[in-house]
Amino acid sequence: MIKKCKVFTTPTCVKCGSMKQYLEGVDGIDKVIIDATSPEGMEEAKTYNVMGVPTVVFFDEDDNEVATAHDIDEVEEVLDN
Repeated sequence: MIKKCKVFTTPTCVKCGSMKQYLEGVDGIDKVIIDATSPEGMEEAKTYNVMGVPTVVFFDEDDNEVATAHDIDEVEEVLDN
């Protein structure tokens, strides 16, 4: 079961804003927003092989990475499973 997600975004990305707004309406999942343009965000992005934004990395209750999504349709598919 998905318990947490990391949302990689940039300040100028229009789709990132839509993704963050969509995820605000999703209950029961801890969300961490990461600015992929900051030095810390770039390092974190490397850890999860993030190559573009928005990218959402999902984790289970044991903090294992279980899925990745790049748009709202993919997020809905992950959350429906």
